[in-house]
Amino acid sequence: MKVNNLRIKNIASFRDFYSDAEFAKTTLFFGTNGSGKSTIASLLQLIDRYFSNRQSVEQLEEIREYISSKTSKEAANDENSIEIEFSDNSLKVSYDRFTDSVIFTGNEWYPIKVFNDTYTERTIGKVVDINLEDSGLIIGEPNRLLESEQKKLDGLINRLENYGNKFITIIEEAKAEYKSKANSQANVSEIISMERLKQPSCEFAKNAAAIVWKKKAGI
Repeated sequence: MKVNNLRIKNIASFRDFYSDAEFAKTTLFFGTNGSGKSTIASLLQLIDRYFSNRQSVEQLEEIREYISSKTSKEAANDENSIEIEFSDNSLKVSYDRFTDSVIFTGNEWYPIKVFNDTYTERTIGKVVDINLEDSGLIIGEPNRLLESEQKKLDGLINRLENYGNKFITIIEEAKAEYKSKANSQANVSEIISMERLKQPSCEFAKNAAAIVWKKKAGI
């Protein structure tokens, strides 16, 4: 659904702004500082979040706070509003300064996604970590936390592998000790094994080294 025109009255730097430039599927806004790019983007984002969140009270309050804080000092009249005309209908959002409330005229909305600094801050945050040696480029606080948790997990996996290697060493030493004392070449792998070592009734339960590593491994 296309946006056919846009009108903003008495919000921020817009006294009575009107544009009949159609919004394409992807539309780029550019201009000098103070030209109103951020105002248009913020208004569209706030309205889109309001309808995306089932017209929640919290999102309505965000719209009220934003427009009330951006009331034009050069207001020609008492109307503070943004009106978006789509192909088959229109939506107008007005702020009443006397009642400090927001009024919607029309209830049809077609999703408009704005990609700017506000969008990136709400989705991934402001954090950018560059560590080319270990992890490359990490963008956003959620990804940095994920990277931290992954490192913790990797450390636990390495510790578990080390404990497993200690078990194997104990098993091999027990096999060698058995064969040496019994002067036997019998296959005792099923008797002296990792699984048997884990059992509480294991005959090696009193083995000091085994006790230490079993406790560290949590078994």
